[in-house]
Amino acid sequence: MLNTYTTIAAGISLELQDTKRKALSVLIEQNQLNAQNIEEAKSAIEFNPSTSEWKSFIDHLLLWAGVLALSCGLIFFIAANWQDIGRFAKFAIVEGFIIISVLAYLRYQNNPLIANGALFCSMLAVGALMALFGQTYQTGADPWQLFFNWALVVTPWVLVSRFAPIWMLWLALLNAALVLFLTLYYSDTFILNVMWAASLGSLIAWHFAAQKLAFLNKAWAIGLLAVYGTYIATFGAADAIFGAYVSDDTKGLQFVAWLAWLGVIAYLFYMQQRQIFVLACACFSIVFVLNMVVFRLLDNNAYELALFICAGLTIGGGAMSTFWLKKLHEEMKTVETSHA
Repeated sequence: MLNTYTTIAAGISLELQDTKRKALSVLIEQNQLNAQNIEEAKSAIEFNPSTSEWKSFIDHLLLWAGVLALSCGLIFFIAANWQDIGRFAKFAIVEGFIIISVLAYLRYQNNPLIANGALFCSMLAVGALMALFGQTYQTGADPWQLFFNWALVVTPWVLVSRFAPIWMLWLALLNAALVLFLTLYYSDTFILNVMWAASLGSLIAWHFAAQKLAFLNKAWAIGLLAVYGTYIATFGAADAIFGAYVSDDTKGLQFVAWLAWLGVIAYLFYMQQRQIFVLACACFSIVFVLNMVVFRLLDNNAYELALFICAGLTIGGGAMSTFWLKKLHEEMKTVETSHA
């Protein structure tokens, strides 16, 4: 119980410290402090990272670098020594790795950093074990089944972890399984529509789940889902313009889907919570699609004119987007300063 209270207190202290630093940064950018006052203010609120903060950052960096190195090392070791290691030895190595990772998770329950790192290791090792099984016995299963079964088996890991990166990995496995399954039986048009719907559903579900589950309320996770969905919607709209995969009767639907996605982005990341990076990606999507429209309309008749107009759209759209995003960022910092 004491460790729990200590962790909560430390988290609150770091959050307050971060708010003070943001407020001071705004005052400095607005030239409201002279040089002497700036140095005094930095010293008073410990503006520069402290030794303990540097230590925490290095601990996180080295731990996750070690997690990825161990997981990739396991896979590469088995692959590089495929002919020299017996069948049962390969399984013993991978299964032993999983057992050790799970035991490490149970052993370090009081240290979430190490526990989650060990659990992440075990999840990656489960995928390696399934791939090893399929390669050894040549089951003939389709690739999508590997990712789906992998996601299915590690679902208990995900439910007990309460850790956003693990949930994100699980979601990526399901997405990979879905795409690989669709490529076997359906057209590219249908795949684009399903991927758009899946992206939209994932983003909305994560957004509302984050309001109930604090560990999912991570700006980077929601932003990553938004950027991925923006890529899918933009690809669908551009593909509809040139008709490479999309038939004529579905072009309108692809554009409606793209506009609907931009509407969701505007609602979630402008009206409710503002994320500059996601809004920047949406601006890029708009400029990109407008360029594609110009090329489609003028490519056959006036190629040079199309290039000239697209250059103007890119420069003008980029400048307007930059101006708007910069103004939005300044408004956000002003609000943070007033709250501080």
